[in-house]
Amino acid sequence: MRFFTSDIHFYDYDTLLMDDRPFSSVEEFDNFVIKTWNSQAKNGDEIFIIGDFVDCAGKGYEGWKHSINYVKKINADVVLIIGNNEERVIKNWFD
Repeated sequence: MRFFTSDIHFYDYDTLLMDDRPFSSVEEFDNFVIKTWNSQAKNGDEIFIIGDFVDCAGKGYEGWKHSINYVKKINADVVLIIGNNEERVIKNWFD
């Protein structure tokens, strides 16, 4: 099965506040999303993330380093279509 989503912004407190996500911490939100995905998507399934799996406000922000490891916790294959936050990660750390 194929699943599609976007703008997860894992490990980003500002997004938690701006989007009024009902969680007390980024860890709580992140764990909820991963648990929900794993309850629905199984090995062999694909989750297409249409941008912004991680968050990257700029050169000084390194929360993406924490959240990029979440891919290993997800049962399904993750297909990332690069969004503006991933572009900033590439530009600031891998250019």
